[in-house]
Amino acid sequence: MTEDMHEERLQALEASNGSFGGILIIHATILQRSTCDLQIICFVDINRHGSIFKAANPDAVFEDFIQWHSPADWIEDPEVEKSKDNWPPRGHLSKRMSESDNLWRELWDRAPALAASEQKPLYDPNREGEKVIHYLENLNPHQLLAQMVCTAFLAAADTLNKTSYGELKQMETKMQQLYLTMAPALKPLKDLRRLCVVFGHVENLLTVAASLNRKLVHAPRLAVENLFIFCYCFLLMLLVLF
Repeated sequence: MTEDMHEERLQALEASNGSFGGILIIHATILQRSTCDLQIICFVDINRHGSIFKAANPDAVFEDFIQWHSPADWIEDPEVEKSKDNWPPRGHLSKRMSESDNLWRELWDRAPALAASEQKPLYDPNREGEKVIHYLENLNPHQLLAQMVCTAFLAAADTLNKTSYGELKQMETKMQQLYLTMAPALKPLKDLRRLCVVFGHVENLLTVAASLNRKLVHAPRLAVENLFIFCYCFLLMLLVLF
């Protein structure tokens, strides 16, 4: 779901005044317009899956659909002995599926028998492409700069994170702190200088850590750890002083 589609959903939810049935219908409508894998059965997308099920099984009833769509809502009768020839299966709907105002049954009754190829596509590439072009045409320069900076910092941090530096706990902690520093700093995009200083500090530490890991790969782990701690403290002191 794109950001504008998410805002549309929020507006629709506000208009529904918190009605549970209204919320489910809104979600079903949104899912029908969104890209999704048809193999992932979503409980609010009954209109589409119900239509597909009806097209594939012309004589099917609601109980048949529930056994396929939501097996947990089909309760088998324990007194009936199971056998290969025992068809149709003996059982009943769960309590929530047996309610008179059940939304699932309502959507099932309204769903036409249409195969997936005959239904309206879930995703309109032309519509989404036009929305992207419209967004870029109306994008302010500072908004573009903010997105470019955020993307650049994240890509650079991920590149640093892929560097092999052994099992140095201080370096692992520093990398985690880098991401934690980036998140609040990039959101308002007001303290880029501080982020650059922290980023440069982590980059220097990673250079030392990777170098020690490569050149002293056969050295005792404790010796490498102590040597890195010394470099770590030295670079930290430089960071504080300058």
